[in-house]
Amino acid sequence: MIKPSRFSIIVTCYNFAEYLPECLDSVLGQNYAKADYEVICVDDGSTDQTPEIIRRYQSETSHLKSVRINNSGLEKACNGGIKRSKFDRIVRVDADDVLDAAFLAKMNDAIIREPQYDFYYCKEYVEYYSAFEKFHKVL
Repeated sequence: MIKPSRFSIIVTCYNFAEYLPECLDSVLGQNYAKADYEVICVDDGSTDQTPEIIRRYQSETSHLKSVRINNSGLEKACNGGIKRSKFDRIVRVDADDVLDAAFLAKMNDAIIREPQYDFYYCKEYVEYYSAFEKFHKVL
């Protein structure tokens, strides 16, 4: 039997309190064994309600780790999360992203089917929202 992939989901955020709950709900709600993924939320020095939202989620689940850094930009926030990850498969998520509940299962299936690759990406769609419109874009 093939062992499932183990994932570290790195959520980077800076002043995205408006979107963060939906994002965290989606990453914490994966249809995938909890032992096979972790969620690391990196707050890049937010000045809005982001820290409070992260603390609230941490009080509700032990499955979320977090780190707060001084505002240093996306690259340092990503690297900070990666340094703290315990699994070798990294999933990068911004705080305004939402993952389908089957995302990790689909990624695992792709890895099992095509194990020779080191990098995988989703060829699904991205939803863009604004105050005036919502549209889908296929990657």
